[in-house]
This record gives sequence, structure tokens and C-alpha cells, in this order.
Amino acid sequence: GLAVALSIQFIPGLGLKQLWWVFNAIAACVVVPTVLSLYWDGLSERGVFWGVVVSFFIGLPLFILANLSEQPSYIVAASLSIVVVSTAFCLALRKPVSVPASIPVEAESSTQSD
Repeated sequence: GLAVALSIQFIPGLGLKQLWWVFNAIAACVVVPTVLSLYWDGLSERGVFWGVVVSFFIGLPLFILANLSEQPSYIVAASLSIVVVSTAFCLALRKPVSVPASIPVEAESSTQSD
């Protein structure tokens, strides 16, 4: 993070504001997998990976464009799209549910009373 912050000064036209946008977009990408990893056993590594990667590559440009337009509704829509895409991948690529082996039920022998 520090290296990125220091290198941002050498890119013309970029400043702390743009760096803040990128860090917020990255935080939005990982918030749902982080929360789900704490409370849900069905979360898979594959779902987390693809959720973060796809939401980053789709959401980051949307988030930057929305902030450049300075329209609050676009900013909110971009942020929500990041969270929705990340959540969708986490839920769609969850761990397979293992069904326990069924225990054979022994037939009870009926006793005849005389």
C-alpha cells in the first residue's frame, strides 16, 4: 500500500483522491467474502477468488467513471454492482453439500404374543 501511495505522485493527473477511489473499490470487492468466511461454512475458495477478481475488473472501472462524473447515484450503483457481483460468485460457487451416508435401518422383528 505504501509503495502504491508513493508511486502515485509520479503519475500525472492522479492524486490522493483517485488513490482513495481505488482502495474503496478494492474494499468493496472483498467485504462480502470476508463476512461470509466468518459466518458461512459453505463458502469455497473458488467462489471467493472469482468473486473478487470479476468484481474488481468490472467494478473498478465503473467506480472510477462514476466518481469522475461526480453523480452520487452512479457512485452508489457502481459500489452496489461490485458487492452484488462478488456476492453472486460466492453463492454460485459454494462448496458442494455432502450428504451423509444413510444408516441402514434394521427391520424390527415382530414378536407374536401367544
